[in-house]
Amino acid sequence: MNSIHQISFFDHFEDFKKSDQLEHLKKVLDSLSDNTIVQELKMRRGNGRNKFPVDYLWRVFISFFILGHNTMMDHLREIARNTELRWILGGDLCELVPTPSSMSRFQKKLEEYGPGLRELFGELREALGTQLPELGEGVAMHSNILGSKANRQTDKPRDGRRDVDATKTAKTYSGMTKEGKYWEKTEYFFGYKVHLIVDVVYELPLYYRVTKASDSDVKIGEEMIKSYIEKGTVSKRTKFASADRGYDSGSFIKYLVNQGITTYVDIRMMWQDEKERLYSREYENLYYKEKGEMICYCPVSGKPRPLIYDGYESSRKCQRRKCPAKAYGLHCKGEDKCKIPKVLRIKVEDDPRRFPPVARESYKFKKMYKTRTAVERVNSRLDSGLGLDMKKVRSLKRQELFVSMGLIVMLTSALVQVRQREKFKDEETFKRKLRSLKTA
Repeated sequence: MNSIHQISFFDHFEDFKKSDQLEHLKKVLDSLSDNTIVQELKMRRGNGRNKFPVDYLWRVFISFFILGHNTMMDHLREIARNTELRWILGGDLCELVPTPSSMSRFQKKLEEYGPGLRELFGELREALGTQLPELGEGVAMHSNILGSKANRQTDKPRDGRRDVDATKTAKTYSGMTKEGKYWEKTEYFFGYKVHLIVDVVYELPLYYRVTKASDSDVKIGEEMIKSYIEKGTVSKRTKFASADRGYDSGSFIKYLVNQGITTYVDIRMMWQDEKERLYSREYENLYYKEKGEMICYCPVSGKPRPLIYDGYESSRKCQRRKCPAKAYGLHCKGEDKCKIPKVLRIKVEDDPRRFPPVARESYKFKKMYKTRTAVERVNSRLDSGLGLDMKKVRSLKRQELFVSMGLIVMLTSALVQVRQREKFKDEETFKRKLRSLKTA
């Protein structure tokens, strides 16, 4: 949780202008003050009671995420205590502190504006895209569990206290030990999931969805990537995508390849004790492993050698493999008897999971797959920096509202920094500032 410097009773406004955090808070609030959601809420209120204006409640709600308070009551207490913060939030209303009931009613109204918040998020993404020409060239995908305040599912009707939307899910981790033994571990969660598409350079969210915890990562991921590619100009720049094995799907990888996007997706290990399989009856001495490594056995000596990955042919959508004897100039006793061509082309569409455009054993794949950690850091900032892990809720709409606001604040904070780009020494310093950006 971020702390706010408290000015003394005799301090003038010019004195607390020096606070970087409050200056940043003011810039974010000013950037988000005028939008269609606020205008629609004003129209709905009409000539009704206006003790707490819509603009003021909106700024209070945004600051709730920027300052990282765990509950709205904690936030309202800070506003009541801190004259400086009240001035920034309300201006001439600096003596006015919203009541808990007024904020609760305001949140319920905002829950109805899910599409409007997603549209605002898209506008901010495109605004950043105009300032950052390389934004969106590389993306990473991931999902994160957000716990519910409830602890179990119920069939009882909704009453505002019980959570009837959250579901239970199991997350299974598996792999192979150094000794070649298969292992598996399962953990259970109850709540929701936030699915993210994130830029891997600036570590900024580009697209999101909030679902029940039991919804499939790869199914939602396929829907998200299709919707994302169809919207805006930033998505048209995407050249590669990385994701963990939760998104290991033939149709998902095939769709991305057809869109001209190179994939770096880990593979689910499902063979258990099986080490290799025959590639084709045409080549009796050619085998492949679960991750797609190709092994040829010398027809005479029986010595195994890996086929060398030789790049990707985008025109044919084929992965190229070279004979190790030709690639390295080795002498092979069975070269005359071997039926395997000197350059073997493997169509990606035949088995996109096993043979993606870039082979998994290549240095390039290992390097580019590490970009996936960008989305994990964004999830961490949502959890710790914006406090979403402590803001446990009891409905899908409320969870979506909190996630939307957190991501909107994140993009707006980045936009504020981008507009001050000239003050940084160089481009790398600027990128580091954006990557380290949490809430202020």
